[in-house]
Amino acid sequence: MASSLDQVGVMTKPIDDAKLLLRAISGYDPKDSQSDKKADSRDHENIDAKSLKVAIAKEVLAEGLDPKVKQRLMDAADKLRAAGITVEEVDLPVLSYAVPMYYTLMPAEVSTNMARFDGVRFGHQETTFDHGDIMKYYEKVRTAGF
Repeated sequence: MASSLDQVGVMTKPIDDAKLLLRAISGYDPKDSQSDKKADSRDHENIDAKSLKVAIAKEVLAEGLDPKVKQRLMDAADKLRAAGITVEEVDLPVLSYAVPMYYTLMPAEVSTNMARFDGVRFGHQETTFDHGDIMKYYEKVRTAGF
């Protein structure tokens, strides 16, 4: 729908599965224009858990969060702490803009992505001479195209 908003994410239960998936998707990919040539897929292999720090945005824990979800998040934070990982709650006030930004950017990008299906370049093309003016032509072929 909005390709710039699509992101790859790794979600697993066992940490070994996460490590396996991260190894598969990290590093330089010559067929990916967003890939960094400096990336090395093994940079994460020898990380000591005690050197890690995880932040939980306080705004995520705010009003409206299902209590069961909050409890699961807190349980996960406790497990990370038990593994020696530092877990901190931090202020991230920019999150209040996340939903408004999404609803501004997503429809604009969808519109841009869908423009190629306008019926003028692909699909329901007709001779422009069969219409009174260019606007009537666009109206007819775009309506048929969408």
